[in-house]
Amino acid sequence: MTYPEKFLTLDSEHLGRFIERVRDPETHFVISLGSGAMLALASSLSILGAVDELGLRGHVDEVWGASSGAMAAGLWCSGVQAGEVMALLRRLRRRDLVDVAWGHILRGLFTRRWNLDLADGLINGRALMGRIKRLLRVERVEECQVPLRILLAHDDGSARVKVVKKGPLVDAIRCSIAMQGVMRPGWFEGERFVDPTLLEKTPLPSITVDFDASRNSKKLLILAAFFGYHGQTKPVKGMMSRIFFFKEVLQYQVFLAHLSAVRNRPATEVIVYSPCIHDVDTLAVEQADEIFTEVQRQMAVRLSNDYLDADIQKSDPDFWVPRWCPSTLFKKGEGGGYRHPRDE
Repeated sequence: MTYPEKFLTLDSEHLGRFIERVRDPETHFVISLGSGAMLALASSLSILGAVDELGLRGHVDEVWGASSGAMAAGLWCSGVQAGEVMALLRRLRRRDLVDVAWGHILRGLFTRRWNLDLADGLINGRALMGRIKRLLRVERVEECQVPLRILLAHDDGSARVKVVKKGPLVDAIRCSIAMQGVMRPGWFEGERFVDPTLLEKTPLPSITVDFDASRNSKKLLILAAFFGYHGQTKPVKGMMSRIFFFKEVLQYQVFLAHLSAVRNRPATEVIVYSPCIHDVDTLAVEQADEIFTEVQRQMAVRLSNDYLDADIQKSDPDFWVPRWCPSTLFKKGEGGGYRHPRDE
C-alpha cells in the first residue's frame, strides 16, 4: 500500500465511502474514544470536530468514552463545540491542570495511613474539573444532545466496568479520568470509581454487550479511536509519563484481543483510527493545537476511500504501529510541526 503524494482534505470526495456507511439508515453508528491524557483529549476533540465538519453529528447514534475520551465525549455530546474546548486549552498551562493533594499526602506520611491517603493518588482533580464543569451545557448524562456512554471502573478490587448512561455528568467524567495512583478516586452516586482503561482503554466489548441487550436489528458500525505512544522517538521521562507509557504497551495488547473478538461478530464493522503523534508529554497542553491539526490531517487519510478498510492488525512488532499509520507521511519540521517529504 502506498501513501498519497499530497495531503487529503476532510470532504465528501475523499471520504465518500465512510460518509455513505455512516449515513446508511440501516446502520447504528457509534464513536468510541479511548484514553491517553492530553494526547487523547486533543485527538478526541479533533475527531469530533471533524464529524461536525463533515455534517455527520445527526447520524451519530452514541458516543462512548473512557478517561480523556470520556471528557471530550461529555463536552461534545452536551453541546460544546470542539473549538470552544480548544480555546480553553490554549489559555491553560500545565500547572493549571495539576492540584497536588498535599493534605492527603502529608496526612499519609505523618500518620502512616498508607492504605487510605498516600496510595489514593497525588492529584485532587478539582482544578481541571472546575473548568470542565463551567463548559458543560447540561448537568446529567441523559440530558446530552447526542447519546453518551461513559466507562468507569469500580474501586473495590472487583475489576468490574460500569457503563454510565444517566446521572451527574461532571461526576462521571471525574471518575473516568481518575488514573490509579495519579489522581484520587472519584465518587459517582455514592460509590468510588477510577479510570477504566486497564480493562478497556478504547470501549469495544461494552459497546457490543450493550448493543446486543438493546435488541437492535441494525448493522453496528464503530469508529474506534486508539491513542497510544507509538509515535515516541525520545526517552520517556518523569513518573507520570513512565506510568502512562508502560500502561499503553499492555493496553494495546488488550485492545487487539478485544478487536479480534468484536470483528468475529456478524453485522459488525470496526474502523480503527490510531493517529501517530510524536513525542507528546502526558500534560502537554501547549501541544494541543498541533495534535488537533495533525489528527485531522491523518484522519483524512485513514478514512479516505483508499485506506478505509486497512487492517490495524498488520502491525510492526518492534513498534506496535499499524503499517498504514499515516505518520509515515510526515516528518517533523524545524518549527516543531510536521511536513510532507515532498515539501522538502
